[in-house]
Amino acid sequence: MKILFVTNTIGAAARGGLFIQATKTAEYLKANNIEVTLHNAWEHIHLTQFDAVHIFGAGIGTYHFAREIHKRNIPFILSPVHFSSHSVKKIRMALNVQSSFRKIISGTWTDIGIVEEMCKWATGIVPNTSDEAKLLTEGLKIPKEKIHIVPNGVEERFATATPDEWKEKFGTENFVLNVGYWGKRKNTLPLIRALKKLSLPAVLIGGYANDEYGKLCIQELADAKNIHTLDSLEHDSSLLASCYAAAKVFVLPSLFETPGISALEAGLAGANIAITKFGGTEEYFLAHASYLDPHSEESIAETILSTFQKEKTTALREHILQNFMWESVAKKTEEAYKHFL
Repeated sequence: MKILFVTNTIGAAARGGLFIQATKTAEYLKANNIEVTLHNAWEHIHLTQFDAVHIFGAGIGTYHFAREIHKRNIPFILSPVHFSSHSVKKIRMALNVQSSFRKIISGTWTDIGIVEEMCKWATGIVPNTSDEAKLLTEGLKIPKEKIHIVPNGVEERFATATPDEWKEKFGTENFVLNVGYWGKRKNTLPLIRALKKLSLPAVLIGGYANDEYGKLCIQELADAKNIHTLDSLEHDSSLLASCYAAAKVFVLPSLFETPGISALEAGLAGANIAITKFGGTEEYFLAHASYLDPHSEESIAETILSTFQKEKTTALREHILQNFMWESVAKKTEEAYKHFL
C-alpha cells in the first residue's frame, strides 16, 4: 500500500503536535511495510501512483489540496484534528448562515464550513477522540460509517527520561510546566495569571506570536517572579524529556485538546497532569489526571494547586505505555486504511 501524507505548511514549519502526529505515524507505518511519502510542495509527484492520500488537519491550509484530489476522484483519509466548544445548535446555525451567504457571494468560507466540506469529500475520517467524532456526526452530520477513531501517540523514550540533565543545567525541579506556543486556543494568558496568584515555581517553554495576545502575555509576565520562560526546544531534545521528568505538574489549560501530545509525553515522563476537560482528554487520561475548566481562571488555579499537592505515581505512565505507543497507533491506522480503501 502506498500512501501520500499531506499537512499544512505552517504545521510543518512550527513542528507542533500536528507535525509530530503525521511524521511519527509515517515512521511506524513504514515499519509495517506501508510505503509512506511526505508531500513536498516543491516537488512534482504523480498522485495516481498512490493508493490514497492521508491529510492531517482540516483547515484552510489543506482545503485546496483536498478539493483538488476530490475532483480527481483520488481517495483520501482525513485526520481532522478539530474540535469546537460551541454547541451542536450553534454549529448547525453557522453552517446554515454560511450556506445562504455563499449563494449571494461565492468564495466565502468559515472555519467550520471548511471542515464540513473536507469531511464530506473524505473517503474515511480518523479523529483522535470520541468527542471529536461526536462533533463530526452531530454537528456536521457526517455518517458514522465514515468514521474510525485512531488515538494519538507518544514515544516510549519519554518513559525513561530523568530530571538529571535539566537539574544540571537549571538547578530546579518540582515546578509547574507548560510547553507549547502562546496563543488564545492554548489559553496562555489566564494560565499566567493563575500561576502568578499561586506563586508556585513555574516554567513556560514555547514561542509567542508578535500580535496583541502575545504582547499581553509578555506584559503579564513582567512582574511574575515565580515564572521562568524558555524558548521552544526541539522535539527530539533530551533536555525537553528531562524537563518533563523534573516537573511536578504539567498543565495544559487549552480551550480544547485532542488530547495534547505534550501532555502524553509529560505523563509518560512521570509528571502529574492538569488538563482541560474539553476535546476528549478524559478518554486518554481517565482518573490519572486532574481536569480544569479553561474558561475559569479560578478553576485553572485550583486544579494546578491540587495537582501540585499530589504525590507522583507510576499509574499514568503504565496506562500510556499500554495504550498509546506509536506502534499501536500505526496498527490502528493501517486497520482504518484497509477498512476504507
